[in-house]
Amino acid sequence: MKGLMMPVVLIAAGFVGITRNDQLADQWVAMFPEDSARQTALHLCYEEDRLFNRFSSEARAACYQKWLEVANVPAGAPVGIAVAAPNAIDMARAAAQGHLPQNDVRTIDANDRYRHLHQ
Repeated sequence: MKGLMMPVVLIAAGFVGITRNDQLADQWVAMFPEDSARQTALHLCYEEDRLFNRFSSEARAACYQKWLEVANVPAGAPVGIAVAAPNAIDMARAAAQGHLPQNDVRTIDANDRYRHLHQ
């Protein structure tokens, strides 16, 4: 009986996959959209609440409404996220930080001469 159960389950799964392929593809696209604004919104919802359910269309709609700040988001409409322009203080700080991490050997070697000036 055990040997018969596995082929039956595989046939049933194949039948469901063939008959509901379009629905599954639409659900997948809704859960993992190609639009970067929607991807970001879903990621932010997940970061905010680790129990966020991408399978739920209501949860996705509430997420889009919260993070994209629009009343009704149709499925194919491109929506952007407003990003604040950088200010002078942030730009100066970023320029002063440099591009190397603090624990990089090149940074340590370059700064050794300044650390040992008073020895």
